[in-house]
Amino acid sequence: MTSRGAIWRYIRALQASEGTTIFMTTHYMDEAERCTQVAYIYEGNLLVCGEPNSLKQQEIAYTHRRVEIICQPLMPALAVLRGAPHVDDVSVFGQALHIRVKDLGVEVAAADSFASFAAAARRALVMEALRTWLVERDIERDRKRRRPGRSASRPREP
Repeated sequence: MTSRGAIWRYIRALQASEGTTIFMTTHYMDEAERCTQVAYIYEGNLLVCGEPNSLKQQEIAYTHRRVEIICQPLMPALAVLRGAPHVDDVSVFGQALHIRVKDLGVEVAAADSFASFAAAARRALVMEALRTWLVERDIERDRKRRRPGRSASRPREP
């Protein structure tokens, strides 16, 4: 018997026998899915709250809003992109920045292939705008005038 398993059996017993509300914190998504309500709190701010299945469906609808940018120097780019247009959130992930963009709307499944092409084109425009934002703030050099030894931003979808 694992300690996590024992804790969950205890929590279920409390809920069943006494109708007790349990407030807990976890980094494990499989544990969060067992709850009736989930809240994501980041740096003291409530980002989202709701039933786990509803939140998963919302996340799937907004998956196209994530982009990854690899650039150097990483930490100054992180600071600059936090104030960039179209950026909802940015965080370091290994040697890259994971950026959640806003103002793209929900991507809906369409019968024609043009809809997914149009969504990809919108993402490409946002990625180019973010690269330009970095170049204008001297974090990343323009590819045409780049100094030797500096790497170019390579926006890509995760």
